[in-house]
Amino acid sequence: MKVDRFWSHYEVTVENFAELLSNIQLISDAAAKNDRSLVWRGQADSSWALHSKLYRMYLRQKPTRTQESQFAKLEKEILVELRQWGLHSQRNVGRLSVLSQIAMMQHFGAPTRFLDITFNALVGAFFAVEEGDHNAADGRLFALDISGRLINDRRYLRHWEDALDTPWSESAIKRDFQNSINNGDDQVSDFIADWLKEWTSHFYAWKPPALDSRISAQHGGFLLGGILGTNLREGFIDRDYEKNSSIFQLKDPRYDNRKLAVAEARELTCLAITPNAFPAHSMRANTKNSVYCIKISSNAKSSIRRSLKNVYGYTHSFIYPDFSGFASYGVKKIIS
Repeated sequence: MKVDRFWSHYEVTVENFAELLSNIQLISDAAAKNDRSLVWRGQADSSWALHSKLYRMYLRQKPTRTQESQFAKLEKEILVELRQWGLHSQRNVGRLSVLSQIAMMQHFGAPTRFLDITFNALVGAFFAVEEGDHNAADGRLFALDISGRLINDRRYLRHWEDALDTPWSESAIKRDFQNSINNGDDQVSDFIADWLKEWTSHFYAWKPPALDSRISAQHGGFLLGGILGTNLREGFIDRDYEKNSSIFQLKDPRYDNRKLAVAEARELTCLAITPNAFPAHSMRANTKNSVYCIKISSNAKSSIRRSLKNVYGYTHSFIYPDFSGFASYGVKKIIS
């Protein structure tokens, strides 16, 4: 299914800045009422899937089976190469945690499993209408419910921030489990299987430390998780889904009581998400993986950019306050 066709069943389309603010407020009020925590992601082209850069690269390798284990192997190979370059350690800082290493790679455009997010809705809107090669395309602003999924706030995941190995890998999970409790091999295997189901059935969020000025300016963070549905047979629709709700599947919005095959869902997203339609006042306290979205008409992009600049001061120089940002955007004002 095409990305735009899928989201058309859930989203609201805005034609101006006032409508954009009104719908952001609608989602925010519903979240506050139900004590939910939201993050935002803007995409300048509504035809783009919710895919990380590493996931897109992985798919170009045309794997015979899309598995989290193979994806994690590719991720580790990149991290090994990073360390061989000596970039895993910084002057006056020392060795970076693996999350910080991945965050720095993401910052400079290397492929990672991270998806950029912001804790500021208007910064998300800036990215959805950002001036560039996609001015003629509609944009999209996602609101993602991360309640109970922020690594910084979860007691048993907080150590991830300091880990020197990918903490979601089977080896790391097994090591943590064995260190915490004296368990037999059978219990360890069961625990790893449960973890893989968890890792590929939810997404997580991380609010990094202020590694650089750009993360601070953008109120930035990251989404991460395993490749959705890895524990299902490829292309298989689980007829017993309702009996085992811990297994993730994406609903087919065209039909009642039907789920998308795994391969089709992965064309839309690399993470387990649960799209919810407007109005957002139906947001519930027990909702998991929820995503709400606002489509921004291409005709409205220019005026919204103007309002974000004139009212809130959001410009390229504010969002990208570094030499890398200047090289990408500042010079274009002089040389085009």
